[in-house]
Amino acid sequence: PMECSRDDIQNLFGEFRPTDVDLHNKDNLSRPPAFCFLTFGDNRSAEAAMRARDGHDFLGQRIRVEFTRGSASRGGGGGGGGGGGY
Repeated sequence: PMECSRDDIQNLFGEFRPTDVDLHNKDNLSRPPAFCFLTFGDNRSAEAAMRARDGHDFLGQRIRVEFTRGSASRGGGGGGGGGGGY
């Protein structure tokens, strides 16, 4: 949702220990959908976060969590992004 905050994202994904949160919401976008890029310390954490949170109800909206395009070739961290109203 456009009104979500960095703290909301940290609370949602905190158990998977993201190392970086890059949130694009009402503070830096002029129109929806909001989205976020997360970086994790290892692929296992990123994959667990994706499995646990994809399709999750977050602040009244269903979110999509997926790896960014090309993330597999970068190695190391992995990432997840949200879309479709997230």
